Amino acid sequence: MQRAIAVILLAGGLAGGLAASGCSHRNAGSAGDAGPVTRVHYVVRDTARSWTGDSTRSPEEVSVAFVWPHFTAAPGAAAVDSLNAFVHASLVSPYARAGTYASLDSLMNEFIADYRRYRHDFPAAPSGWYLKRTVDVAGDTAGVACLSVYEESFGGGAHPNAATRLVLFDEHTGRRLGLDDLVSAASRDSLTHLGEAAFRSVRQIPAGQTLTAAGFWFKHDQFALTDNVGISPRGLVFLFNDYEVGPHVMGPTRIELGWDAVRPLLRADGALGALVQRGGPS
Repeated sequence: MQRAIAVILLAGGLAGGLAASGCSHRNAGSAGDAGPVTRVHYVVRDTARSWTGDSTRSPEEVSVAFVWPHFTAAPGAAAVDSLNAFVHASLVSPYARAGTYASLDSLMNEFIADYRRYRHDFPAAPSGWYLKRTVDVAGDTAGVACLSVYEESFGGGAHPNAATRLVLFDEHTGRRLGLDDLVSAASRDSLTHLGEAAFRSVRQIPAGQTLTAAGFWFKHDQFALTDNVGISPRGLVFLFNDYEVGPHVMGPTRIELGWDAVRPLLRADGALGALVQRGGPS
């Protein structure tokens, strides 16, 4: 006997695409009348759906789950729309096939339908499929918000795939930021040296050993920072995902450079210039 399992927890969601599939379950700050908004405010929403066609198999042969923040206020009103638009686009982005989805409903339905077609063609297939996407607020410092977009999926193959993308936003304008908006060009070499020292420490690579000998794929055996940069309450974060600088068996590498170390390298006129002026994060 076939049975379909759908969990849609409460109406609500991102404007336009998620209105019918989100659930607000935790308030992470609200903008009141006490004064100007100095940080981003948001509520966390989620939705999930699963299906199984054979009660003798796993209860969930195929499942899809999403968690995301819905922003309600920010130091600049334009940032709210920009952040929510980015979150929506991240959640409904294609998972394998080309094309885009207007809503989470359409994506979830298509993913489950793909699996059902796969099961029809390969009824003895041993493993189910799943797709998980989670957007988190990973940092909120000096008017810069960092979103972490995590995706994990399995659709057959040797192992699941997972990756995390870090994205920075100006909380006043809503503009996407890159490393050049934070660190001066003249300081990039110094930042790279700090990054290599942190990378070697995390991966326990002694100073006399080359990165290639340690199993990594840096071009010409020269360490380079990834463009996957974010912030945490403690400092700048650089995240190397699977296959970016090494094989899957090595896993991802996350390095964090503390504010005390990077503050002298920050642009005084940049997005984190307030840290240079007052000498510490907030």
